[in-house]
Amino acid sequence: MPTVSIEAASVSLSALVDAVASGEDVVMTRGGTPVARLVAVQTDKPRRQLGMFRGQIGRLHDDFDAPLPSDILLQFQGQ
Repeated sequence: MPTVSIEAASVSLSALVDAVASGEDVVMTRGGTPVARLVAVQTDKPRRQLGMFRGQIGRLHDDFDAPLPSDILLQFQGQ
C-alpha cells in the first residue's frame, strides 16, 4: 500500500487515481502521520441468489388468503 504526503498527492492526483483504479489503496499522510486512505469505489452490487432462504421460511397455510372472520374484520375497521 503506497504512502504519499498530501502535498505530493495534490501534484500527482491523476497517477494516484490510476493506481487506485488498478486495485491499490493509497494512504495519504500529513506530517508523516496517516490521515486518509484513497480506495476504489465499489460499483458492483452483489447478485441475489435464488433459493437462498429455501427451507428457512415456514409454509403458508392453504387458507392464507381466505376472508377474515367478521369479528376480526370489525376490529380492523374500528368497530
